[in-house]
Amino acid sequence: MKTVILIVAITLIFGCVPFHKMNTVREAIDTGLIHGMDRDTKFSYTFSIPGGATHPGPYSSVDYINVKVETGKYMGKNATFFVGKSRETGLWEIFNVMVEEEGKWRKIPLQSNGKE
Repeated sequence: MKTVILIVAITLIFGCVPFHKMNTVREAIDTGLIHGMDRDTKFSYTFSIPGGATHPGPYSSVDYINVKVETGKYMGKNATFFVGKSRETGLWEIFNVMVEEEGKWRKIPLQSNGKE
């Protein structure tokens, strides 16, 4: 009985996560945050365990690193680097950087490395 309750609890927990993520994506699109996607943009998403995505995506793992900048332009500020392990190369790469300035987080644009 305990096993059944545990399985149901895990299913509910993991089943709810994609809804929150998709709501966040939908809100970003509806407010014009994502260039090239508007309110008419539709998605398909397969809800299953684990992952549930319709494709594996570019990264096998995603994480973040929080640091305090010691020197340079952003000296004394907090920064967060969002990193992903590339499925193509197996290497970790930065896909987003944010810096806290005056109590607000702002995205720092990344330079193009020539890859498109």
